[in-house]
Amino acid sequence: LVASIGLLLLISVLAIFYLSNIYKKKELVKKEKETRHIKYELTSNISHELKTPVTSLQAYLETIVSHPDMDEERRQLFEERAYVQSLKLSDIITDITIVTKLEESPGQYKVCPVNIKVMFDEIIEELSGDLTKHEIKVENGLEPVCIRTNGNLMYSIFRNLLENTIKYGGDGCSVSVSSKLRKDGLYELDYHDTGRGFPDD
Repeated sequence: LVASIGLLLLISVLAIFYLSNIYKKKELVKKEKETRHIKYELTSNISHELKTPVTSLQAYLETIVSHPDMDEERRQLFEERAYVQSLKLSDIITDITIVTKLEESPGQYKVCPVNIKVMFDEIIEELSGDLTKHEIKVENGLEPVCIRTNGNLMYSIFRNLLENTIKYGGDGCSVSVSSKLRKDGLYELDYHDTGRGFPDD
């Protein structure tokens, strides 16, 4: 009886050890999958954020190169805008580095007053060619107030929203963007378009 009980205990210990190893391996595989997914998402988001200033910079420089007879005033305007986009590109790269360490060093995240109405007007001007091409009307109903935010990330949000309307809204749609001060002292921003959108899937 004692031998049987001892053998049973030994088998139980071995079984527990075996099942524990299997569980650890499954957890390790699950963690590796989650890590790969996070890396994929991070890479996709970084590519998306960098695409905006890179595309703008390329468009301005391409216009300058392909129109050597462009008048000096317009050339200077495009050069200035290209320079601004290069600065935004540099800032985004810096922000991406900070975001990855945000939990460890939140004080490094640059926050400053940003006039959201002026910012959105600049984006409308930058995308005016595509907006005119697709006959999209934009109403900037934002209040001319300065809110404390990260300027580059706010710029990316606004620009990405407007670019998505151009890509998926369809010709002839309209856009309206507005803001209101809530009771808790925060500003609520609303972006709306009348486009057809795209399928949920």
